[in-house]
Amino acid sequence: MRKSWPRYLYFSSVQRPHADQVQIDNYNGTELGELIKKYELKNPNTGVEPEPPVAFNLMFQTSIGPSSNAAGYLRPETAQGQFLNFAKLLEFNQQQMPFASASIGKSFRNEISPRAGLLRVREFLMAEIEHFVDPHGGKKHARFEEVKDIELVLLNRKTQLAGKTDVEKISIGKAVTEGLVDNETLGYFLARIHLFLKKIGVDQSKIRFRQHMANEMAHYAADCWDAELLTSYGWVECIGCADRSAYDLTVHAKRTGAPLMVRERLPKPLVIEEWQTELDKKEFGPHFRKDRKAVEAAIEALSQAQLEAFAQDLARDGKITLEVSGLANGKVEISKDLITIERRTRVENIREYTPNVIEPSFGIGRILYALIEHNYWTRGVEEGGDEARGVGHQYFFTLLS
Repeated sequence: MRKSWPRYLYFSSVQRPHADQVQIDNYNGTELGELIKKYELKNPNTGVEPEPPVAFNLMFQTSIGPSSNAAGYLRPETAQGQFLNFAKLLEFNQQQMPFASASIGKSFRNEISPRAGLLRVREFLMAEIEHFVDPHGGKKHARFEEVKDIELVLLNRKTQLAGKTDVEKISIGKAVTEGLVDNETLGYFLARIHLFLKKIGVDQSKIRFRQHMANEMAHYAADCWDAELLTSYGWVECIGCADRSAYDLTVHAKRTGAPLMVRERLPKPLVIEEWQTELDKKEFGPHFRKDRKAVEAAIEALSQAQLEAFAQDLARDGKITLEVSGLANGKVEISKDLITIERRTRVENIREYTPNVIEPSFGIGRILYALIEHNYWTRGVEEGGDEARGVGHQYFFTLLS
């Protein structure tokens, strides 16, 4: 949902933010509608109360082809191209994990109210990194020791939910150890983002990292932080850094049928003892006919605990009763002539897994805008200059030259 009404709740920069203002990104559409009534918000020009917020598609729709019959969408981010090319990227890296890819290009959003120069636009430049990592082992990073002592200014979700904006300056190593930042790889990139902003000349007193609250974070994300820069428009999100888990690769693989996984040879074969099923294919198909695929899918979805219980039922009663969604009565009986459930041993030499991804996403226009503001001031008359003349920091102009 695009939350378009919170701007009415913003107070002047000299006032302490109201609790509702701090938590505004955590409210859903219904709650935002209640806030409109609670504060009696009205259009300043007409005096009319706005309608309750509604959800709409942030993707930019267009039409394709000479007849314009086919709908298409401009990309809302550059990341998905990297996920689609994951297999090729993994091949380029000689099947070694972890690895990263990066892209830069134009993205498009159906922005409800473009304004504020480079800050809120429908077409913008993005630069994104996708760092693919093995989900096992706590998502460690080999170079985390290099950045663990770097101190960041953090605004965590717990503070925001309390209606406050108090920040904490803490080393990234301590933040990861205490669980404030989910893992080392995410922490490593937060520290590197900080170093990048410092190097290009961003005012160090105008940087903070704000943690996403539950309702604003994507359902698949393990943790997400925004690097926010203070401007004349207030705190502006300029860089996002999220742990997107395995969501993107999993969804693309499911829709395309192409496996997007890593196959890793184990240094020592893994011996696994487990319950396994075996179907009498010759009799199973004719017995269930059109319901065969649904019954097979239900069997494949059984857990080890369920298989153990069914093995006992099969030995005792000679049949099992299985719940199958989509069937008329919802259940089927399978006799021991059609299925065998036994505890067997298998050896694995290859481990297959879907990588997780840590994604730093840079809004180039917003960073540039904040950088210009941070390195620009007006020379006053009392300083012996013309107050109409703007002055930029020498370091900034060196960067641009």
